[in-house]
Amino acid sequence: MTIRRITYLRSMVLGGALLALGAWNAGHPAAAEAEDQECVQVGGGIVTNFLDITDTLGTATGDLGGGLGVSVLSVTPGSGGEPTVYHVHHHWVTTTGDTLSFKDADLSAFPTGVSGTVLAKYLKGVDLIG
Repeated sequence: MTIRRITYLRSMVLGGALLALGAWNAGHPAAAEAEDQECVQVGGGIVTNFLDITDTLGTATGDLGGGLGVSVLSVTPGSGGEPTVYHVHHHWVTTTGDTLSFKDADLSAFPTGVSGTVLAKYLKGVDLIG
């Protein structure tokens, strides 16, 4: 694994993790469906580092502060201008000991034209399930 590839993946997962936190708030479509539950907007920051080519480990600050990681389950390379799609699984434990469970999600990585840098986004969001 080259440094360029590691930098690319690190940028992709970090960006995706930041977008995941921002995607879950009271305005999220899944929140609108949860009429009998109390939904609140949360904020904070995330920093993760790759432990190997498929797993990250890091910390979260703010409302959902604690430890988190992302496991890359599979990769579908992009072609013809399509993004590379990373199928991922999230691990998250808050400082209060709560475990947050998410459905596996697809993170789409788009090239930016800057070597080693991509823009990554969960196009279908990330679903918090427990």
